[in-house]
Amino acid sequence: MGGKGAQPDNSQVVAMQQQQAAQTAEATRQTNARLQQGMSEIDQLFGGTPSGASMLDLSSIANGNVAKGVANPVSPVMAQWLAQNPSYQGPTVTGAKSQLSNGYSWGELPSTGGPTSYGIYDPSGNLVTDATSLSDLAASKIYVGGDPSKTTGGFDDDFYNKFTNAQLGYYMPAEDRQFTQAQTNLDYGLARAGTLNSSIADTQLANLTYQDTLNKAQIQSTADTATAQLRDTVASDKNQAINQLYSTENPSTAASTAAGLVGNVQLTTPQLNPIGQLFTPIAVGTGNAIAGYTNPASYLPATGGVGTAATGSGSSGSSNIVNG
Repeated sequence: MGGKGAQPDNSQVVAMQQQQAAQTAEATRQTNARLQQGMSEIDQLFGGTPSGASMLDLSSIANGNVAKGVANPVSPVMAQWLAQNPSYQGPTVTGAKSQLSNGYSWGELPSTGGPTSYGIYDPSGNLVTDATSLSDLAASKIYVGGDPSKTTGGFDDDFYNKFTNAQLGYYMPAEDRQFTQAQTNLDYGLARAGTLNSSIADTQLANLTYQDTLNKAQIQSTADTATAQLRDTVASDKNQAINQLYSTENPSTAASTAAGLVGNVQLTTPQLNPIGQLFTPIAVGTGNAIAGYTNPASYLPATGGVGTAATGSGSSGSSNIVNG
């Protein structure tokens, strides 16, 4: 009987599979950290940074010396494979870290099978972000400290309130001036008609006041609509930056796009046009009808004769036309 042949040794195959799985896991870790940092930068641009926070000083990274790693304890099979591949700097290697301020650190990351990458760690040792060049890593914007319940910059309620108030501050005083002039004209017309102190006067003043209320409500509604459109623009711009982040997986590129969009919105001002005639002229006299919109210059003062105006029922009667 012949002896048994030598059994094939698949230890190297197993080691390679373990390596590939580890590299895939490391690539996922780095991608998630990169996307999270990109989202953080976009959120800070659009929503503001914590009040009192400062940006982490990363100036030492661009020209720094990268600390090399040391091997972790590994399985005998992987140790054998590493011995045969001394140049491998993969996930089984823990990189030594160079210290930054506020407990942060940075260093070369485990291999993912692609280009060498570098990362920044928070004080708890969690990977914050990564990049394949030191200059890109040094360009990261990481804020530390501050009060997260309060923000500085970005598009907060104060920004939108200022936008709304800019419109109200322009249109409301103009409406008030027209209302004051309309009241004066109404009083003048009532006095000429001899009905200044009468129920007719009360009715006409109520009509004028009602118009005033409607005008102010319309101005407020228009301002609110314009502000809502601005909020939609900001939301759309933020989504555009986020989409670019996920399509490129590059926080710096997405943050640069977001910064440009934010700058454009910050320059947005409400469109303020000269206000038109807001109050409907009121016919004062026997008919007491409300006429259509006319220009204030069309006011016709009485000259001794008596004009004729259509009443609400279609009959005619003497009246004075007053721009209300």
